[in-house]
Amino acid sequence: SYLSTVGTFATVAVVSSVVLSALVVFFTVGDGGTEREYNLYRSNGLPLAAGIVAYCFSGHAIVPSIYQSMKKPQEFERMIDLTYGVVLLSCLLVAVSGYYMFGDDVQ
Repeated sequence: SYLSTVGTFATVAVVSSVVLSALVVFFTVGDGGTEREYNLYRSNGLPLAAGIVAYCFSGHAIVPSIYQSMKKPQEFERMIDLTYGVVLLSCLLVAVSGYYMFGDDVQ
């Protein structure tokens, strides 16, 4: 449908903008003379992060109607695997880009 197409393009635009912003910072600005701290693991924000990640994958309520509207329902499992893979990749790209740009400055 029209809204699905607009939503897909909007998501691609947002992810692309964030990743391109990180690349611009990396290649032009560098660290700006300030030393950023990067901690690989910090447990105090883990519950919040887990909730945000779970929310990204919470579109399961629409799955039955997608299955019913498919021309080839036998490809449903492959479609779900591919879709969740794309969502995971998008989330990781935004997370890594944002963490590169801001480091531990985000509270």
